[in-house]
Amino acid sequence: MDGLDDIGEHNAINLYQRAAAGGFERAQRHLALISRHPSWANYLISKGDLPTMTFYGATLRTYGATEEARNEGQLLIESAAARGYPEAQSLL
Repeated sequence: MDGLDDIGEHNAINLYQRAAAGGFERAQRHLALISRHPSWANYLISKGDLPTMTFYGATLRTYGATEEARNEGQLLIESAAARGYPEAQSLL
C-alpha cells in the first residue's frame, strides 16, 4: 500500500495538522470538513473560503445540535451563495 494508509490514522491526522499549520489549504479543508475540526472551519470561513462556508454550513444546517447552530449553517450557505458560489446556490 502507498500513501496515508501505510502510516495509520493517528499519524495521518498529525500529518494533516502539521500541513495545515504550514498553510497547506487542502489539509486545512480536510481537517475542517472531513475531520470536522471547528477551529479549522472557522479559520477558513474567516478567510472567506466559499467551499468551507458551503459544506461546513450544510453540516451545521443538517446536524447542528441547536436551532442556533442550524441557523448559523443556513447563513453560511446563503453568504457563499450571495458571493456566487454555485454549490451553495444549488443547496438553497
